[in-house]
Amino acid sequence: MTDESTSLDRLHDIVPPPDISWWPPAAGWYVVLLLAAAMLLRTGWKTWQSWRQNAWRREALRELQSAGSVAAVAAVLRRCGLVLESRARIAALNGSDWVDWIERQTDAAVPDSIRRLLLHDVYGPGQSSASPLPALKQFATTWVHALKPGTRA
Repeated sequence: MTDESTSLDRLHDIVPPPDISWWPPAAGWYVVLLLAAAMLLRTGWKTWQSWRQNAWRREALRELQSAGSVAAVAAVLRRCGLVLESRARIAALNGSDWVDWIERQTDAAVPDSIRRLLLHDVYGPGQSSASPLPALKQFATTWVHALKPGTRA
């Protein structure tokens, strides 16, 4: 019995190794962090470029809100056209060719009332009735939102 008591007296708890440190990380984590930083920078760059490229759209929408006549709305539409195509191409369009070009830029058709306003009331005397103006402004706002800038010719 003395032999058994001595071997039990020598037993002790298992000592676990110290916890593994979180820092410094393994080499693979540096690669992951580098790739994540590169993706974040690229996303930020693309967002900034998109924001800058849409400055004309924000300005056009501001001008449409404050437009007080059919001629003012038509001028905003014409300036938007200059963003999409060359000055020579846009300046050559007038009358129904201009309205047809507006219609081709988006999937939505130009309603007949808006077509009449853009063809006849732009240079009309005085603009006596302001009732069609809200409909024209709504159409122009929707049109500007739907535009996608292309390459200039």
